[in-house]
Amino acid sequence: MKKSGVVITAILSIFLLVSLASAADVAYLYKKNSQVDDNVLAVFNELSLTVDLIQENSLPNNFNSYKLIYVGKENYRNNENFPVNNYPSVISNRNPSKSWGLTDSNGVSQMGSTSPLSVVVNSNSLAVYTQGLKENKVAVSYYYLGKDSKAQSLQQIAATKTTSSGVKFGDVVSYAEAGAQLLNGKTQKKNLCFFGIVESDYWTPEAKNLFKECINFAVGTVQPAPECTNNTECPAEQLSQPFCQNNNVYKTKTTSSCVENKCVPSGENVSVETCLFGCESGACKPAPTPIEECNATKICNSTFSEPFCQNNNVYKTQFNSSCVAGQCVASSNQSILITVCPYGCSQAQCLQPEIHDVALIDFANSTNKIRIKDAAGIIISNNQLQCNSKYKFEISAENKGNFTEDVSFAGSIGSLELNHNSISNFSAGEKTTTPKSKTINMTLTEGYYNISIEAILDGFTDANPSNNKALREIFVSC
Repeated sequence: MKKSGVVITAILSIFLLVSLASAADVAYLYKKNSQVDDNVLAVFNELSLTVDLIQENSLPNNFNSYKLIYVGKENYRNNENFPVNNYPSVISNRNPSKSWGLTDSNGVSQMGSTSPLSVVVNSNSLAVYTQGLKENKVAVSYYYLGKDSKAQSLQQIAATKTTSSGVKFGDVVSYAEAGAQLLNGKTQKKNLCFFGIVESDYWTPEAKNLFKECINFAVGTVQPAPECTNNTECPAEQLSQPFCQNNNVYKTKTTSSCVENKCVPSGENVSVETCLFGCESGACKPAPTPIEECNATKICNSTFSEPFCQNNNVYKTQFNSSCVAGQCVASSNQSILITVCPYGCSQAQCLQPEIHDVALIDFANSTNKIRIKDAAGIIISNNQLQCNSKYKFEISAENKGNFTEDVSFAGSIGSLELNHNSISNFSAGEKTTTPKSKTINMTLTEGYYNISIEAILDGFTDANPSNNKALREIFVSC
């Protein structure tokens, strides 16, 4: 959603001028000008829908003249005033008003990953983002309605990708038809679509099509004539330029099939030439010159290629040589399995499993992952504390997994609670930039105590619970 100040000002000015003349098709509700999503505006334009940009503090008396209300991913202050239950609406927001009745108190969840996210539509996996991380290493995430938290009348259109947490455990895209019974006794009067694929700068064409379908559902637009009714009406088979794979020459064969009245392309890499001496730049290498001399007692040695991925495992090509007229000449090759990869192979290396894993970590002047400061900010290194005095207890955390997480903390010192503030949207690979701090008054009697602190993943099971805890012994003197 990148735009210059000049461009967005021009866009806003155009839409505001149009809105003064007459009501448009779409009421786009926003909080800040800078957060208006120009990719979303472009899709509305492609669908020939005009747009009024309406600031959340300037809502009209009613929305009767609009075909659609759109609510983006901003942190609105007054969203309880948005009449999304009464009008056709598209919601792309993680903090919906409880009055809308879409979810229970658990609200909307969020998922991120170091690799590009996908969704499951029917039984097919569909990539929705072009990359997993932004330039600042923050995960490109999407929102979803947990299957146990959402109103059960909502129809799952696109589900969460399969992870260690399960299969289709949330709705990334979900429809509520007019008349659907929502939570809190709400009845949806017009069609509503929840669309959680909110990072529009990274949309794949498939994600953009899902957004268009979401809009069309909410508006009730009549779908265009089918693109096809059978496979013969789709483009003919095509072959790409040759390329090297597994030290042989391959081409990508693209065929199109008619699926739900749309021509859906699919690609398959097919071998077109087996290379005896390896492949380079899409062509077989010529036979090499004799490698070395050989005779009855001096045999020819085999050589190996660099590793590569094949069948989701790591392989090398073994080049064999035969002794011909006293010279070693390459004669055959074969693929040799080097490493079995349980989670697949990429760039000649086994992929690691995607896991949920948050840890408490050591940091400057910490002891057993906990740093203590007195009221003057002086670090306590000798574990000696004074009763009825205030101390600051600091910890640092790291997301060692592959997903964006919400993390809470639970701790104690004897009978005293020591619960640090939680972390929301903790990106994969991220560390806390400054330690988490909690100040308490040591109202304990004299004696030895253990400081115990644990990091807890909200909604998921931690793959390595042993690194979630910090334990430090102190002595309280009175």
